[in-house]
Amino acid sequence: MASQLASYKPSSIVIAITHPESNTSHIVGGLAKDSLVSIEYPEAVWSEKTLNNGETVRTHSKDNTLRMTVHLDQTSASNDYLSAIALFDDKDPSGLEGIFTCTFADKSSRTFAYSAECFVKRPMSYEFGSDTSVRDWIIVLTNADQYLGGSGRLDTDLQASLEMLGVEIDDKWKTV
Repeated sequence: MASQLASYKPSSIVIAITHPESNTSHIVGGLAKDSLVSIEYPEAVWSEKTLNNGETVRTHSKDNTLRMTVHLDQTSASNDYLSAIALFDDKDPSGLEGIFTCTFADKSSRTFAYSAECFVKRPMSYEFGSDTSVRDWIIVLTNADQYLGGSGRLDTDLQASLEMLGVEIDDKWKTV
């Protein structure tokens, strides 16, 4: 039987950046009210096509790049940190000194994303109005590890299935 109660806690979202070249770290704060973070694959792991004879074939891509859009309120001090990294990266002729590590975790679930090779893209536009607005920062996570999981306890059947598929489950998510 599946778990009857699951919880989501937006305040449990953590985005941690470590920039080795400047020896700085930052926990991103000041996330926008409604949409906090969007994560997408720019390319599908498998793409398919149908041949003239009706046969379907699929092609595997090893691209593990993720694009994480962080939606910050304009008042967030994290705008300063991301701006500084973008400027630092822009001034570096080698293109290597702007690279940083980034961890995304929803601590109220089993969802995470991590990469040791990330870079930031500045917002393409931003606005000012009678209320605060949102700044959309894109952090590109190359060669990312990620897992999209739920937020309730797992029943024993699902636990067994996930373990057979190679998923390690922290004890706090297991049904006793």
